[in-house]
Amino acid sequence: MKWLTCTLLPLLAASAAIAQNNQAQNQPQPAAEPAAAAEPAIPAPDPLDDEAQRLVDILAGSWRTAEPISGEEDHLVVHLAPFISPTLGHVIYVESAREGDPWTATRQSLFKVYRFGDQLRLRTLDFRTMENRKWEHLIGLWAAPELIPGESVNADDVIATMDINVEATGGGFSGETPCPYPTREYDAVEMSSSLQVGRDRIVTKDTFYGADGDVVAGAGATSAASGIEWRRHESDIEVRRDSDGLVQIILSKAEDDATPVEGANVYVHYSGWLESGQMFDSSRARPAYRFVWPGMFIEGWNRALTDMGTGARRKLIIPPALGYGDREDIRQIPANSTLIFDVELLKMELPEPQEAGEGNPDQPGAGADNTGAGGGGGNDGGG
Repeated sequence: MKWLTCTLLPLLAASAAIAQNNQAQNQPQPAAEPAAAAEPAIPAPDPLDDEAQRLVDILAGSWRTAEPISGEEDHLVVHLAPFISPTLGHVIYVESAREGDPWTATRQSLFKVYRFGDQLRLRTLDFRTMENRKWEHLIGLWAAPELIPGESVNADDVIATMDINVEATGGGFSGETPCPYPTREYDAVEMSSSLQVGRDRIVTKDTFYGADGDVVAGAGATSAASGIEWRRHESDIEVRRDSDGLVQIILSKAEDDATPVEGANVYVHYSGWLESGQMFDSSRARPAYRFVWPGMFIEGWNRALTDMGTGARRKLIIPPALGYGDREDIRQIPANSTLIFDVELLKMELPEPQEAGEGNPDQPGAGADNTGAGGGGGNDGGG
């Protein structure tokens, strides 16, 4: 579906400082450098009018196709999470995935509800590029929309692809594109779309036309003539919010109740991002990172891994106090950075029984000093 988808120097000796000061008073003083202008604050966007806000409120949440998508065995799930971008204002983050595979987004985009004169419109905004895993830091953040880093999504990052004129109809809304839009999907030359939005049901209808004017895909061709029905969905994704700011979005649970024990070999894959979306480290293009539990990692990692088991995968939002704090010696990670991680525990190997007098297995190097942000020490992480 088209539309859904910054070193203090040592103090000088007091006598030297006084002598220097006396000397300076007898020298001509250079003109003061003009103070650097402060960055202008971006004003908060105007609130939406009542009708526009009602449409946003209805759309927000998770939706699941009533039937498996044509040609597929799986249902599609789409999550819509309102947030504020400094340059786009009020927008909705849209993330779709096949049911049961929440860590692999099939589509990421934005919606914007706005007024064109008196006309209420829903605009679809596609990201200009998806190369180099550009927007992966957002995957799963729909579950904790207050943590979506709006400053990482700017007007220059997206392109408008479609408008739908929307009217209030009873307890919901309906609308359609004011004109056909050019497209190359399905070897079509143009397409039109419509939708009906209710509290618990959305129906979308895309129709693709070939150069001869005939329908080549969409309603009546590759989907039911009545369109695709979506029903409100209660996601089983769990969000844990700790009082000190650590947030864990549990994308998949462990296969069993086993958790890391002392001396166990633990294998993980991970990726780490700054809130800007810059990836500073990832193990996914390398062999899985192995360490001996307990690893010497940043507090946010240690806490999350404590109760993870084989097959568990989580998105971690780690505040500076549980990451690297105000340290300035971590490569690619500025001081006081909030960190975003995708961590997957692949397997655990229990420690071999030890003979009397044997020591514990060697631990990996001092984690926070040689990892990207708590994870892959031996794999040349970003620290």
